[in-house]
Amino acid sequence: MELPLIRHDYTLSLSKKGIDSLLTLADSLNTKANLPQKSLLLTQISLVSGRQMQEPNIVAKALQVRGTSYLLLSEYQAALKNYREAINIYGIKGKDKMYLSFMYSLKGIAYSYLGNYDSAAAASYKAINILETHNLDSHRAAITIYNNLSVFWMKMRNKKNALTYQQKVEKWAQTVGDTDLLIKTNTIKGYIYDHFDPGGDSSLYFFGSAITLSHAIRNPDLSVDALQGIGTIHFRRKQYQEALSCFRQALLLPKGVGAKAAEIDMLNRIGQCLFQLKAYSEAEKELLKGEQLALQSGIRNDLSEIYQTLSYIKDSLGSVNEAYHYLKRSLEYKDTSDILSVRETQKIVNELEIKYQSVQKDKTLAQRQLDLQEKKTELKEKTFWFASVSLAFLLLTILFIVIFRNNQQRQ
Repeated sequence: MELPLIRHDYTLSLSKKGIDSLLTLADSLNTKANLPQKSLLLTQISLVSGRQMQEPNIVAKALQVRGTSYLLLSEYQAALKNYREAINIYGIKGKDKMYLSFMYSLKGIAYSYLGNYDSAAAASYKAINILETHNLDSHRAAITIYNNLSVFWMKMRNKKNALTYQQKVEKWAQTVGDTDLLIKTNTIKGYIYDHFDPGGDSSLYFFGSAITLSHAIRNPDLSVDALQGIGTIHFRRKQYQEALSCFRQALLLPKGVGAKAAEIDMLNRIGQCLFQLKAYSEAEKELLKGEQLALQSGIRNDLSEIYQTLSYIKDSLGSVNEAYHYLKRSLEYKDTSDILSVRETQKIVNELEIKYQSVQKDKTLAQRQLDLQEKKTELKEKTFWFASVSLAFLLLTILFIVIFRNNQQRQ
């Protein structure tokens, strides 16, 4: 739920420079300190001040930072509301197209966490088109978008496109030696391979590479997603003790965007492992923590599984009535999406990809035509200069002959 803005009946004694400093600090609290609640307090002041001063760029920036705070708090609808308003303002008043592209990419992330992959892909393609239309050379901005598109295509069950976008990121990370980015790349590739070949050696290799790299730079926090991936593979192989170890390690590590969703997921998986190990009391405790967090945050993706495992636990303990109660709850939160909805989403995202590739082909063709025209112009210029030089040389030769003959006649 979005927090209400503070109200002021007076003009805050803050200059434009002062508000910029506040927003820089608020952004830092989000991205570096992971303190979105404190960041929200600063954006409240900045947003009210920007509106009072009628500074649309300040308002848009405050809304963007505010949206990111909600993204970190897993309040995705509130994040989208702020991003939409920021884009509407900045699309009219803003001059920095790089920043506009960045806001569209953030909007895509929010949609993806809500499971709206067609809308997420549309926002991401919009972001990359802005970058390319305005010839903006920003690998950093493009990388976020490529990562998003890679995950979308994985969800849409298209391995080729998922790996294509991820390879673009990997190539740039290797070129500049960005180890943090390589860790993320290996992790995403691990999930892509696991998605199409569950528990295969390729996914284990990439997850393992991500963890090795994170320890090599003494930053194990970056391995949280890879640990979850390896834990999932162990669970599928019925290696419950190993899976439990991975999930517990992942739960202890700090998480960025989607932190609450990740915590709920880990509590759910820890509960499942403990159930399989017949530690029913511990399993119930972890699952109830996950249930409470899910209901409080409104992130209900794991609730069906949580209630299902609780039903199994009560059944194993002979509590038939409680088992039936949790089974009914599980069915209430069961994902009812069918293969048709997946196909419809695939169709929308495929159309976006085709349009994007068509634009790329048009750009390539236009560039080739431009290169050909430039070559023709260069050839004409060279021919003209060659003819001019030849003519000048001929005239000089004739002049020299005339002068030479005149001299001979005089002699």
